[in-house]
Amino acid sequence: MTMNSNDRAIPNSNILFEPVDDHYGRRLALVFGNHAKDGVCPYAQAKRCYHCDIGFGEGVQFDSTMNIRRLQWLQQYYASCWPGVAHLLIYNSGSTLNPRELSPKVCDRIISFAKSLPKLRQFSMDSREAFITTKYVRHLALALGSGKRFGVILGVESADERIRNKFLNKKMSGTAITKALIRFRQAWDGVEQAQRQQMADPVLLINLVIGSPGTNNQTVITDALNTAHYAIKLAEEYQLPLDLNIHPYYPSRHSLQHYPDHPRASSQTLLEVVNELNKLKSERVHFFIGLQDENHDQDLELRQNNERKYQTE
Repeated sequence: MTMNSNDRAIPNSNILFEPVDDHYGRRLALVFGNHAKDGVCPYAQAKRCYHCDIGFGEGVQFDSTMNIRRLQWLQQYYASCWPGVAHLLIYNSGSTLNPRELSPKVCDRIISFAKSLPKLRQFSMDSREAFITTKYVRHLALALGSGKRFGVILGVESADERIRNKFLNKKMSGTAITKALIRFRQAWDGVEQAQRQQMADPVLLINLVIGSPGTNNQTVITDALNTAHYAIKLAEEYQLPLDLNIHPYYPSRHSLQHYPDHPRASSQTLLEVVNELNKLKSERVHFFIGLQDENHDQDLELRQNNERKYQTE
């Protein structure tokens, strides 16, 4: 497919992820444009989520036509990777399950392509808790089909509501998280067995930030472990397998405005946390160390060194 190099549907290099490995196999994350005003996540527009720049998007409002062109471009760009992709993750600088940020038409096209991947085991979509609805999740899980897993990615970041909602300004209450998981679980529990057998299986993915504002050298490991236990408890309560995505904190352009003196999470802290979390692994609980973050971490050499050292199964 020939596309104009000035076409905004073509992603900038800083939002192209490299394939890595997780416990499913080859893992690849794709970033689509946001359909919200100016291409900005509504939570970023409302001056929430202090810890990252991702919600500010790509500087242009997308629509379905542009995102379908992006999908076509990505299919070509990653052509050599597709035969081995086992876990495909979908982002859009906001909530992929919010139809106003990523249209159902685009989601259906993405899933239709994902189903063609010969080794695909897991398909995951990033979203805020408010947009996890039973009806839409059921539609997507049915579209993906049996033999695979459909997951939602929740940026809980910390189990400590003071950290999550004051320091990170997520405005994500424990009650809202619980209600979202009830709706997610009902997408499978509320259908007849025949239909259930045609659906992809559910899985919960929770993001955890190590060393965020609100923690210090004395509390960072405790906060990470408390968050892991909180995520495991939620997964057990709603009978969901759990993937815990672990991201060390780094100062972004946005977070520096609010916490100019808060340091990045050290490599030693990350190692200590990973060593403790490894004790919690089980058949239903897996961990992934995320160190790409769309290249918003500007310390490229440190990021690359950490990737080589800490990227685990």
